[in-house]
Amino acid sequence: MRAGIYVPNGVQGEFRGWDPGRAWERSLEIGRLGEALGFDSLRVPDHLQNVRQHDDSPTFEIFVHLAALARETTRIRLGPGVACAGFRNPALLAKMVATLDVASGGRAELGIGAGWNEWEWRGFGYGISAHARAA
Repeated sequence: MRAGIYVPNGVQGEFRGWDPGRAWERSLEIGRLGEALGFDSLRVPDHLQNVRQHDDSPTFEIFVHLAALARETTRIRLGPGVACAGFRNPALLAKMVATLDVASGGRAELGIGAGWNEWEWRGFGYGISAHARAA
């Protein structure tokens, strides 16, 4: 059996009221702990902001976050919980994941989906995917 861990990046509002630097360090600490506890993979959610509250609490960009986690770990596999296909050009997404794979020593994995959060899509100027579910 394989088991993974989600590393918080702010999308659930878990860093509401936190200093961004403190939130960043805590997320990296959880990644290191996940590896130390023997988990097989780290996953980070792919959202552009807190999906529970419409606020500007700290929310970290997924691929920068995964690259930092790659530097903090040595064995554990890393990737998005599900990368939203509509947030990035497909060629750019492929390049980002390939770079993460090199930076992590071949530990990157990719899960991809359509996305679902309509107000997030519209708020960042993406419109809404015909395949995305409304929130």
